Amino acid sequence: MNGILKRLPTDIQNFENIREIELKKIIEMKKMNFMMTAAVGALMLTACTQGEELISEAVPQPVEEEMPIGFDTYINSSSSVQTRAYSAGLFTSTNLQTDGFGVFAYQHTTPGTFSKPNFMFNQQVSYESSAWTYTPLKYWPNETTNDSKTGNDATSANTNYLSFFAYAPYKTTVSDKTSGLDLSDGKVYGATATTQVSYGITEIVGKDDTGAPTITYKVNPNVAEAEDLLWSTAPLSGLNYTAVNGAEIGVSSGLPLINLVKPDTHTKIKFLFQHALTALRMDLNLAVDQLTKGGTLAEGTTVKVNSITLAPKGATPTMGFAMEGKLTLNNTSANTPLWGPATGEDPLSKGSITIKPTPGAGEVQMNSGLTAITNSTTLPLLVYGTAAVAADPEYSIEAEPAHDALMVIPVYDSSDDFIVTVTIDYDIETSDETHYGTGGKVTVTNVISKDVTLKSFRAGRLYNLHLVLGLTSVKIDAEAQDWAVDEQTVDLPRNL
Repeated sequence: MNGILKRLPTDIQNFENIREIELKKIIEMKKMNFMMTAAVGALMLTACTQGEELISEAVPQPVEEEMPIGFDTYINSSSSVQTRAYSAGLFTSTNLQTDGFGVFAYQHTTPGTFSKPNFMFNQQVSYESSAWTYTPLKYWPNETTNDSKTGNDATSANTNYLSFFAYAPYKTTVSDKTSGLDLSDGKVYGATATTQVSYGITEIVGKDDTGAPTITYKVNPNVAEAEDLLWSTAPLSGLNYTAVNGAEIGVSSGLPLINLVKPDTHTKIKFLFQHALTALRMDLNLAVDQLTKGGTLAEGTTVKVNSITLAPKGATPTMGFAMEGKLTLNNTSANTPLWGPATGEDPLSKGSITIKPTPGAGEVQMNSGLTAITNSTTLPLLVYGTAAVAADPEYSIEAEPAHDALMVIPVYDSSDDFIVTVTIDYDIETSDETHYGTGGKVTVTNVISKDVTLKSFRAGRLYNLHLVLGLTSVKIDAEAQDWAVDEQTVDLPRNL
């Protein structure tokens, strides 16, 4: 700058001519010495020793900046699930803020092509001070092939896309990341960081796995410990914004947030979390000597439920329940979770659900109260779950016993009605010590089935099944009649 000022003549016109010449020289120097900064990949002009203040006024600067990636969330409660807080297993907004969620992000230059989760791998996002936070903070890449928004001609040979997939609740592959366990296998470990988790989310995509991320889920037979599973899509209004290169980015509601380019404003990535499972609640009541539920069992009578089974109706059902599966977070149909077999089997199993007092492999634990229903039992009985909870004013729900939900993987092609055959196997035991001695009893086993329709069967639905067991006592009645009189004359032989 000083060198320029020393050469300025006193004549104002000459001053303007020389100033214009010097500015052109400096601008040419600037154009020949630009470089790509490694930190953010944004094109910037290198500084010359002379005329720095002048050049900043004469040449437009790029508008790119280190723009951090931020998140926002919603939970889909538009279906009958209603995310009721009194169900311990059902995920709510409060649960999400408490447990957080995990994110997989892929950086790629070809739309729709995912290699490894090279931008974010199972990144934990937590809710702190009324905002979603994560560390280390990541920034949008700046490479675009059409940089029309920057006000200059800076371009790149490629466009960097980011694709985001999220799930909840967040699970770490090990509880102690300093334990040295390999994170590449994606298995979820328990408190000791050496025992793999057996139920719920058991495995996530490994850091070296290619393709869209997956979550492996196994139904917990202990319903009181069951966990919901959510996956992310674009919100109900979709995700729409203008990218820094002027492109209009749009993702339809219910589809994954893929092929995103850096926004020209501080646009947050908005996740709509949807339930990937179907929830089943069940309770049992009695109808003793009447058509509707109610009545009291006689003293000495006990009803013992041996099993309850829910089975898809038909020899080759198109819908059903699966107890284990693998969820691909890149769903291809809007608002529909993309489930597949967890072990490579094809197709995904559509088996029955069996609930027993002592469950075997793949069966569900029954509430112990169902094995001894007497005249002093308070009805209805929950098929699983016993804890009491407070009222939920948000949904105008009065205080009632916790109604834990069995989380199952739904198998369906469309939101059609699903016919399920419900079968209950139970014994009626009557104490009869008079005839059978001390501890004697008479036992009658009954197996009753009925078809039930689950309306619009799909993920994100909560179905309440109310089982009413009709019991009619054996009644004995009698009618007495007087002896009938039949008068006849009998002629016997007589002596003459």
